[in-house]
Amino acid sequence: MSDFAVDVLRVVEKRSGLVGADQYERTASRTQDLGAQLPGNVRRVDVWHTVSMVGVADIGRDPPSRPACTVAIMTAVVPLNDLVTAAVHTLSGERWAITAAGGHVPARPGLYAIYGDDQAWAELALEAAPGRPLYVGKAEDSLVSRDLNGHFATNPRSKPQTGSSTVRRSFAALLRASLQLEAVPRNLANPERFANYALAPGGDERLTLWMHTRLTLAVWPVPACMPVPLEEIETAVIEHLTPPLNIDKNPRRLARLSRGRAEMAAEASRWRPT
Repeated sequence: MSDFAVDVLRVVEKRSGLVGADQYERTASRTQDLGAQLPGNVRRVDVWHTVSMVGVADIGRDPPSRPACTVAIMTAVVPLNDLVTAAVHTLSGERWAITAAGGHVPARPGLYAIYGDDQAWAELALEAAPGRPLYVGKAEDSLVSRDLNGHFATNPRSKPQTGSSTVRRSFAALLRASLQLEAVPRNLANPERFANYALAPGGDERLTLWMHTRLTLAVWPVPACMPVPLEEIETAVIEHLTPPLNIDKNPRRLARLSRGRAEMAAEASRWRPT
């Protein structure tokens, strides 16, 4: 293994009580110094991230007996740009209709891109750009639960929940008039946090039908043992693609979307039980 990998291994072993404190201090310092020498566009695995990724049962074994994933994490120098390029390439490629995506979207972490057809761009009052996604997001746990079940409500056993989906709230804000959508508090029994508004009865069904009809989905599952935080890749992809429905991290955010969401939040705050 490289000197860097040996240093990190020693830090891991110190965390398990297998080396002395003085050696640990020297090792930690050397590891941090090595990390500081890297170019700005390359990310060396942080030592504490490495420690957190090593299974307790593997600590203290000889390096050859460690899982290949662990060794890769400890020795990796990952060009962030390469991961971003791969994500953009995949998210710009094959995409699926929402109702057909279940057989293609894995239950793994990753990024997703939502696309609209020409009519979708028109109904959202956006200049048509079919090759550009409307929204890019990340799923830290599962693309299935985050996208298909959360944003698109493809699971017939669960109800659509706009109050828990920023994607649905953004589409609702731009389709408010055409779909006759009315904002209400997410929790009618305890009205609060009106920015996370839900939709009045019938609204979720109309929004879901529109999304299933007009939108398609592309996904980029994270590669195995990826040592770069998913959020860093998401940020770079959003900055590159500038999807109009992304508010955070977007250098070309749509002011009309922010206003529309604020108007629906205000409408939700005026809700009163009948």
